[in-house]
Amino acid sequence: MAITEFITKLDLSDVTIAGESIGGILPTTVSLKIPNRIKKLLCINPYDYDTKFAEGIRRGNFFANFILFHVGLPIIGSFFSMLENKFILKNILAGGFVDKSKLPNDYLNLLTSTIRKKGYTYHFINVLSNFQHVD
Repeated sequence: MAITEFITKLDLSDVTIAGESIGGILPTTVSLKIPNRIKKLLCINPYDYDTKFAEGIRRGNFFANFILFHVGLPIIGSFFSMLENKFILKNILAGGFVDKSKLPNDYLNLLTSTIRKKGYTYHFINVLSNFQHVD
């Protein structure tokens, strides 16, 4: 794991590490690998409950389940991932809101600003495919 190597190679101690959503489990994983170097953990809305590809996100609503099921398929998964846009993202994320109007448009704009960056599709699928549940 690159983060544990980074902390170890720089001989860091009393480190505070934080993560949100799918990155929210990261501090816990790092602290289990190098506990003597970690002082504080901040896990914000940690995403640690998958047993299969994108299970947590897919649980949100039918639309999310449909899209992410197809993203997880070999070969065509990349195609489905490349279709991601603000409309699709909004409908997937809406599954996590009781009041759909509370999903901020500026937050959606921020998220959609990253989806066209080079390598996004590869990394998005890679993160979900390689996510390991921590028991």
